[in-house]
Amino acid sequence: MTNQLTVEPVEAAPVEIAPAISEEVKLEPERSQAFTDTRLSAQVADKIQEIHFYITQEMWEPAKSAILDLTELAPDAPEITTVSRS
Repeated sequence: MTNQLTVEPVEAAPVEIAPAISEEVKLEPERSQAFTDTRLSAQVADKIQEIHFYITQEMWEPAKSAILDLTELAPDAPEITTVSRS
């Protein structure tokens, strides 16, 4: 008796190819509004400290530039009017 293995051919099952995903996948996590507000508040505080430094050192041009930066960063910040009066 011979030990032979017999393999019968099997028809391949049809394979469906899924269409490519057309929507864009975001790789960066979404940040909460609270995180964004906290970060903005820190940036505004840093910019105000910078402006006060320039004013105390009588560095008027850098102070003006920093005030313009602050108005771009947070146009509705109440500190803008306070710093502008200095």
